[in-house]
Amino acid sequence: MVVVFDSPAEDLYGIFINRVRRERPPEYLEKVKGLTKWVPPPVKMTSSYVRQNIDISQKRMDVASLDMLQFHWWDYAKDGYLDALKHLTDLKEEGKIKTVALTNFDTKRLEIILENGIPVVSNHVQYSIVDMRPQQRMAQLCELTGVKLIT
Repeated sequence: MVVVFDSPAEDLYGIFINRVRRERPPEYLEKVKGLTKWVPPPVKMTSSYVRQNIDISQKRMDVASLDMLQFHWWDYAKDGYLDALKHLTDLKEEGKIKTVALTNFDTKRLEIILENGIPVVSNHVQYSIVDMRPQQRMAQLCELTGVKLIT
């Protein structure tokens, strides 16, 4: 089972996972994955700021490690997204996050992220009959690098 959340729903996930812990056998927990999204304001991304926000998500979801964190950035004119992703990678290495993913990053920024050695597993983007941009360079980049494209 995969459950996707962000902000207020993290509290609901915490309630849910605790109910699972009480009412199901321990091996059932291995089937439950909680994914969350972090959309910070485009401020200076210090290690302590990023850690503080991840700690909040862990507390709300009542988990020792986030199964997946999808990261989104609103303003490419501010390159703090690289700093944030580097700090998220550090937290991944510490075991606070199992996988780091992206939400709505364009091809140019995904290339920059990968060139900086940041190991993201996927990029969740809009794709429809009206918006087929991912079919162009994004799909090719993802195929070449192993980054999953979620549409």
